[in-house]
Amino acid sequence: MWVNRLVGLALCLGTSLAGAGAGGDPAIAALDDKLVKDPERVDWLVERAALQRLRGDYGAALADLNEAYDLDPELPEVCLQRGQVLAALGYPLAAQSDLGLFLAYRPHNVRALAVRGRLLALMGRPSEARADYEAALALAPTAELYLDLCRLDEAAGNLNGAASCYTRGLGELHEALVLRQALARIETDRRNYDRAIDLLDTLIDHPALRADALLDRADAYDKAGKESKALRDRQRALQEIDRALGEGPSERFWQLRSRAQWALDQEDADEDDGEDDGEDDRPPRLEEAREALRQSRGPY
Repeated sequence: MWVNRLVGLALCLGTSLAGAGAGGDPAIAALDDKLVKDPERVDWLVERAALQRLRGDYGAALADLNEAYDLDPELPEVCLQRGQVLAALGYPLAAQSDLGLFLAYRPHNVRALAVRGRLLALMGRPSEARADYEAALALAPTAELYLDLCRLDEAAGNLNGAASCYTRGLGELHEALVLRQALARIETDRRNYDRAIDLLDTLIDHPALRADALLDRADAYDKAGKESKALRDRQRALQEIDRALGEGPSERFWQLRSRAQWALDQEDADEDDGEDDGEDDRPPRLEEAREALRQSRGPY
């Protein structure tokens, strides 16, 4: 069975991660002491493996789970934990096999359904992934599960389906701001700019999402031909981002700053191009067109 072939992988990873170890984790250290006295306690092996997995010590976790499987191959929890470890290590077929075994015993486990759904999506099997996501949502709807489900439609280029999916999620999880943000992005892609802007207006007041929402709304304004409003939002976003970075380093805010600065640089480049050519080939703004018309008609 493929399980035996993973022993070498576990040993190799366990060696490479030996330096990480428990790292002073008191829960793992306590389990280490218990297992020295009683090394065949499967429940302790599984518990330690779960803690190691959460720490990213996948080699140590896999070694414990393989040992637990040898001691009790009928214990479903071993398959659940090992399936998650194998998924993290990039072994989707082996992970799917373990998760399938676990779900055969416990078909209503949301975590296992969600993990297997993501694996199936990565393996290019969206209809099966959708079935797992829908089953998990029927048990315990979360914003994360809706994001996974709706992204199947996005990946397939089905923007209408994605919009319906996000709308459904918001209908069920009214306060899920991340779903509102995702729907606004889809509506922008569908050229429903007013709808996208309305959705983003409600996110501006949330400090944690303000910079993101301002940049997303700027994109919607830009595509709707409202360049001055787009410029205003990007400048406001840049101020928010710089304020946040002043409080401490943040990879997320550095990425947002790069996005804002790039868009502002593009706007400056467009203006410079217009000055170099001596004329502007862009469509005139409505206010400018009306003023030109009034001047052409004279004072009467």
